[in-house]
Amino acid sequence: MAEPITKVWELRSPATIEDTWAVFSDTDRFNRVAELGFKFEQLQLSDGSVRRTGKGVFFAGITAEWEELPWSWKAPEWYRSTRRFLGGPAEEMTVQLRLRPEADGTTAVRYSVSVTPRNFLLRPIVLADLSLSSAPKVERALSALLTELSGRGAPPCLAPPPLAAEAEATLDRARIEPAPIKAKLAEALRTLPLREQDRLMPLRLAAEWKVDPDTLILGMLQGVREGVLAMRWELICPSCVGPAQRTERISEAARVHCSSCNIWFDRTFPDAVAVSFRAAPALRPNEVPVECVGSPAKQPIVILRERLEPEAQSEHTLHLKPGAYRVHLAPAGERNPGRARHPHRRRHGELRRP
Repeated sequence: MAEPITKVWELRSPATIEDTWAVFSDTDRFNRVAELGFKFEQLQLSDGSVRRTGKGVFFAGITAEWEELPWSWKAPEWYRSTRRFLGGPAEEMTVQLRLRPEADGTTAVRYSVSVTPRNFLLRPIVLADLSLSSAPKVERALSALLTELSGRGAPPCLAPPPLAAEAEATLDRARIEPAPIKAKLAEALRTLPLREQDRLMPLRLAAEWKVDPDTLILGMLQGVREGVLAMRWELICPSCVGPAQRTERISEAARVHCSSCNIWFDRTFPDAVAVSFRAAPALRPNEVPVECVGSPAKQPIVILRERLEPEAQSEHTLHLKPGAYRVHLAPAGERNPGRARHPHRRRHGELRRP
């Protein structure tokens, strides 16, 4: 294998390490700001596991496809992601983020992208892509996120497109009471990023807007009746506590797959069901593509996750608040906990909040 080509950015965030991690660990949002245009697919294998692949267009119009390997991270200090390409000039790519708190309350940021050419003859192509195509997009995203952390607003590219005239008319004549709730919902549907509009959580919004939760829920149900909101059932993954599937009707199927954790779970658990709202399709077509399937931000209850090669060891020092935590260890390729484990497979371990 040829020597990897590495690009490193050394930056300073004006925010604390916790706030910096909250922004930078949302890699789905990072990729959206960078306008990388990645697409992901999942293929269910015969043994019940799921293989995740990604696809993107790189320098000189070269389309590359890769297998998305399990991520590793230690919140709020670092993450590491590796993609193994299935063809093309590159063999593998690793992205790493490292954060270090400074005495003045700011945070040192080290972001690196390392790409390994498939052979030395293809090194010039990989170098050209990293220098002329990927690096400028990464720099744009890094700059935009640091600007946001400085308090100067979210990246403009996340702003939603204006509502059509017919949609504005529908929103204006919608009968939602009381009037302040209607005004809050209308502002959200006009200004929130599309990804946030795709999952409006009543209790979270009530806390943010400082309004009575029951009043807001009633107003959102009125919004469904008036055709400006749509209600969906969410099936919550027990591992990352994120929505693994959303549907207008709860199906009778017994199993659900979580793309973030790459596990299956039983949807019959009572605590596996939640309700969210979104802009009604007639008001705003809002199918938001997934830009990153392994983002640490999608699994906030996981504090530490490490993927180890066979015979490898890893040590970590953690400063945890008092409370209960759970350690999980499994072969990295294992997707069904009941299956026999092979002693020589790669393994991953997790430390989770309760």
